[in-house]
Amino acid sequence: RKTGRQAERQAGRQKDRQAGRKTGRQAERQAGRQKDRQAGRKTGRQKKRKKKERKKERKKERKKERKAERQKDRKTERQKDRKTERQKDRQTERQTERQTERQTERQTERQTERQTERQTDRKTDRQKDRQTE
Repeated sequence: RKTGRQAERQAGRQKDRQAGRKTGRQAERQAGRQKDRQAGRKTGRQKKRKKKERKKERKKERKKERKAERQKDRKTERQKDRKTERQKDRQTERQTERQTERQTERQTERQTERQTERQTDRKTDRQKDRQTE
């Protein structure tokens, strides 16, 4: 149970609050904050804000770095892909060149063989003709 004096104080604080005035503790805190601000110190909330901002900045930086890495990886992948494509193209070109070379060689060989066969056939035919005469 409160004494008369405590009850009076409580009633007075209630009236003050209703009137929009700050209680003693709140007024003290506000005065302390003002002193801190004048002295150039950061209050708790400002410290937290700074900390949050730094955290956000670090997060942004990490995000940028990751993005740059991904782009770099993609670029290197594309370069690798291009390189392998070029190699494949060269390989197929070489193969087709070899194939066409072989084909032309075979064709010329066949042609020369046929020609020589014809020539020998003609010679033998001539010789036979001479012999029969």
